[in-house]
Amino acid sequence: MSLEGRHIDEDIFLNPEPEKNRSVNQDSLLCEEGAVSDLSNLFIVADGMGGYNGGDFASKFCVDNVKDYILNNNGGSIISTIRSAIAAANEGIREKNKDK
Repeated sequence: MSLEGRHIDEDIFLNPEPEKNRSVNQDSLLCEEGAVSDLSNLFIVADGMGGYNGGDFASKFCVDNVKDYILNNNGGSIISTIRSAIAAANEGIREKNKDK
């Protein structure tokens, strides 16, 4: 779902614009307003590490993989699941980087 310039509710407005020295926005956003696994909703913001090549790929990879991990690994503590999801996404990015 595209969130650019989208007003989600009275408290949330997302306007992802590229940094001054970038032609593309390297940040990625996820907004699931409905239930995701045991969660009533899920919002993820991943900073694209502006200034590094591939920041847009890494942030999108992170958002997608964290969501998938949460969907496929429920039943435990949500805090533990989120920590594990972030660690798994980070390891996945490291593995992808080895291929380059």
